[in-house]
Amino acid sequence: MPRRHSPSPAPDLAASLVELGLTPAEAEVYAFLLSESPATGYRIAQAIGRPVGNVYKAVEALEAKGAALVADDDDHRVARAVPLAHFVARLRSRVQSACAAAQAAADSLAPPSPADFDDRLYRLANADQFIARARALIDDAATFILALGAPAAYDPIADSLVAAAARGIPVAIKSLIPLDLPGVRVIEDHRGETALFNAPGHWLSLNADGGQVLEAMLDPDTADVLTGYWTRHPLIAWTSYTGLYSRLILEDLRANPGSPVPTRGDPRWAPFEHPLSEGKRLMVERFRTPSPGARRSARRKREGDDS
Repeated sequence: MPRRHSPSPAPDLAASLVELGLTPAEAEVYAFLLSESPATGYRIAQAIGRPVGNVYKAVEALEAKGAALVADDDDHRVARAVPLAHFVARLRSRVQSACAAAQAAADSLAPPSPADFDDRLYRLANADQFIARARALIDDAATFILALGAPAAYDPIADSLVAAAARGIPVAIKSLIPLDLPGVRVIEDHRGETALFNAPGHWLSLNADGGQVLEAMLDPDTADVLTGYWTRHPLIAWTSYTGLYSRLILEDLRANPGSPVPTRGDPRWAPFEHPLSEGKRLMVERFRTPSPGARRSARRKREGDDS
């Protein structure tokens, strides 16, 4: 089934400028000056329908931000737009410098205390959060990555999955269509993209090391997050790992009906066998009651240390 994509709307210049840090008034003034420069504040105000006083304030702000040049012409003040490419280059340089300074300051801070048992579910409110958190989870992986999802949900993180495989992390995913992801083990879902017909959206389940979980449902038309969360909850991470692992094996058997059922240590799946995955390890440490023999051994060890 061919992939369908909604047409992208034409970009709005003023809205894009607001994303770059300009106020709505500054964005409108700058957008006007990009097409008609030089211009007086009065001329700009007439064209965009804003009060003259507000326009002059916007022009002053644009001059301070490096987006406009201002000159006095007899008894008039006129403004000319700095070319957008020059303005953006200046912004990029300032952002890069600010990012480097912030990172240096953050590196100087003491590391936070490990929160091994943080059982909170952190919601994912938008596509940017979804992509950033999914990429961070993949980058954090130390032993393996498992995933299943719809094609559109894999698109923004495909390069991160490939990069993880390239650094030696075993990665296995289930996909509704063939995906060309070098180093990643891609198991095709027997249902194909027809599975999307009755689905509430495009989903992704992602697990790293059995210790981190990301679940998200995306709008099929806009790719916005309908609902989603990220968590290190040990029980959720452990059960997610076992569920994904089992589903991947099942789909692999469906695709290869003559192949033997994998047993422990099977080279096809050994890289993903972690009986003490991160979530399970934390559950054992917190909740398992030691056997009487283990308690006696620990008591003798403590008494020996005290003597």
